[in-house]
Amino acid sequence: MSQPPTQPSTNARRANQRLQELGQRFTYRVAVLLRTAQIHSPENRAMDFSLRTAAQAANALFDMVGEVNLIGEEHIVHLNEQRLHLDKSASAPVADTMRALRDWQLGGIQLTATTDVETWRRFIIVLQQQPVIEAGGTPDPDAHHRVNLALGERSGVRVLPIMRLGGAGIGGAGGGAGQSLLVQASRALSLYVRAIELMIRLHGQDADKLGGAFPAGLTKVLQALVDQVFTEPRFVLALVAWKQGGPYLPRHVVNTLLLGLALGRRLGLNRSALMDLAQATVCADLGMVLVPEAIREKPGPLTAQERALIDRHPLDSARLTLTAGRLSLTARRRLRLAFEHHRKADQSGAPKTLGPLDQHLLTRIFAVCETFDALTTTTPWRAGLLPDEALAKLQEDAGRGLDPALVGQLQRLLGRWPLGATVLLSTGELAVVYLSPTDERAPDRPVVRVVAGPNGETSGVGALIDLTDRDARGGYQRSVRRAVDPAAFGVEVQRALFG
Repeated sequence: MSQPPTQPSTNARRANQRLQELGQRFTYRVAVLLRTAQIHSPENRAMDFSLRTAAQAANALFDMVGEVNLIGEEHIVHLNEQRLHLDKSASAPVADTMRALRDWQLGGIQLTATTDVETWRRFIIVLQQQPVIEAGGTPDPDAHHRVNLALGERSGVRVLPIMRLGGAGIGGAGGGAGQSLLVQASRALSLYVRAIELMIRLHGQDADKLGGAFPAGLTKVLQALVDQVFTEPRFVLALVAWKQGGPYLPRHVVNTLLLGLALGRRLGLNRSALMDLAQATVCADLGMVLVPEAIREKPGPLTAQERALIDRHPLDSARLTLTAGRLSLTARRRLRLAFEHHRKADQSGAPKTLGPLDQHLLTRIFAVCETFDALTTTTPWRAGLLPDEALAKLQEDAGRGLDPALVGQLQRLLGRWPLGATVLLSTGELAVVYLSPTDERAPDRPVVRVVAGPNGETSGVGALIDLTDRDARGGYQRSVRRAVDPAAFGVEVQRALFG
């Protein structure tokens, strides 16, 4: 039997491998060039070898793919929107290079033509004339324009911005504008996937080990997610909107955790309190693991006996948390959240207590975020609501089951149209909400990525559009008409958010 269908996949794999090799070589040679330039002046003959090898590596890469966009932050580097895998020898110098570019207020390097030694010599001279931003200083959004102007229009080497806000929109599908956001997105997505993997591993342990130490790496991932909400929280929120497949419980825990961190950050909680919230969220539903999966995933109504098993899971979670060791302050917070997370603000819910019980702030944060994720997730027993519908439902329940102040804070955090929501625009275009509104006075005007034209034609990754942009008459160019179900229109939310 002939096997032609496998050939394209083999060729693509080889091409990707070659791209990775050339990309790593180019990135490393640029790193060596910048490091050498710290010792010798650009005119020094000692620079010639580094200049020549940088030009050779650049030309080999350009000959293969044409225009090159290299963007990154420290150990995460993207080449034309593809993650570049660096070996150990290249990782440190490349990280130094990306930090140096950031200090110069630049987001990356672009190749638009073949280059020679003098092109790269000029590149070094111009970079060394670029002012370095001081810690806490105000970034110059025009830094890349100034560098490119000095390089000249004919230079085959250009620089990319950290982020560019343009009149008609933000960024684009394939250029350098806004490309540093891809690095943040890649980092957030990697942490998200890793967190779910570790939750699956935790839930797969024997019952007598559930309350013990977290799986190796989970605490580190939680700390990284806490760091993420301090540096770039928008992608933490976007991940919650990505309703990927797989086991419900691990995804639900991680989504609740991410929402809780973002909301806690908005409320002013410090890193230590957010870490307590993250660890407590992991423990809150440990008792659900003891409930048979057939009951947890049952599509129809539960029997009284099955409901009793579900209702006792907070007690089981608290019991499992108690087995973890000494009761430190953090452990007591885990225990309390595990016990009371399904009790309501009006004292209803489970488990029943002998008297009123005031919920801890971390519990109230958890309850609001857990409810929002549950409402927006399709399960065997319920169709998920659109984000704006879920926010309206939360508002209905505020005061009875949920803290109304925290519901209001979550609504302000997510906006009228939450990140990841698929929306129909006034132009008939379909779009995915990509960034929170750039103008807080216009909470219903986020930045969106257009994914389909008014006639249904798809636009690939699509352009980023700021809905606060106005036309010549002063009116808004586009507005959100309503939210829609992405599945009904075949919209790939993950691709729109993370490339």
